[in-house]
Amino acid sequence: MTFGYIGFYVGSNFNSIQHSTSSESSSNNSHNHVKKSATSKTSSRQQDKQSKSVQKQDTNTKLFTSMQVQPAISNQEEIKNFLTGVFTKPQANKFISGENNSDFRQLRDVTLSWEPNDVNIKIKLLNVSQKGNDYTLNYLVYYNFITGRKQIMVYNNGLLARDDSAFHIVRLGSGCLIK
Repeated sequence: MTFGYIGFYVGSNFNSIQHSTSSESSSNNSHNHVKKSATSKTSSRQQDKQSKSVQKQDTNTKLFTSMQVQPAISNQEEIKNFLTGVFTKPQANKFISGENNSDFRQLRDVTLSWEPNDVNIKIKLLNVSQKGNDYTLNYLVYYNFITGRKQIMVYNNGLLARDDSAFHIVRLGSGCLIK
C-alpha cells in the first residue's frame, strides 16, 4: 500500500508538472503569436513605405539603393535654362525685390570678376518640388573656366516663383563649394 501511495503521489506530481509545462508553452505560444503579429504589422508598414520607393541600381557598386519617387516637373529644362542665365549674367529683374535681394547682390559681386565668355556654366537639378506657383529645388552649378579651372557648387532649398510669364528667384538657396 505504501508503494501504491508513493506511485500515486509521483504520478500526480508528474501530471501537474506536464500540465504546468504545457500551460507555459501555450502561454509562450500565444506570446509568440502576439510578437509575430506585431512583427508582421511592422513588416507590412515597412513594405508599404518601400512600395512608395523605387529600387535603383548604382552602376559603380552594383548595389541597389532605394530612392523616393518624386512627381515629374514638366518644365525642368526651362528651370535649368533660367538658372544658367542667372548664374552667367545676374540681372536684378530676375530676382524678387530686385536690387534689394541679398542673393542677387552676392551673385552679382562674384560674377563681376569674370566676363560671361570666360566661364561655361551648367546646371544640374537634383530635385524639384512644386506647390502652386512656387518651386523648391536643390541643384548643382558646374563652372568650367577658360583657364581650365573647374568648380562645383551645391545649392539647397532654393525657391523660385512663377508668374504668368516667367520665373523669379526668391532665394538661390544655401550654397556650398564641393569641388
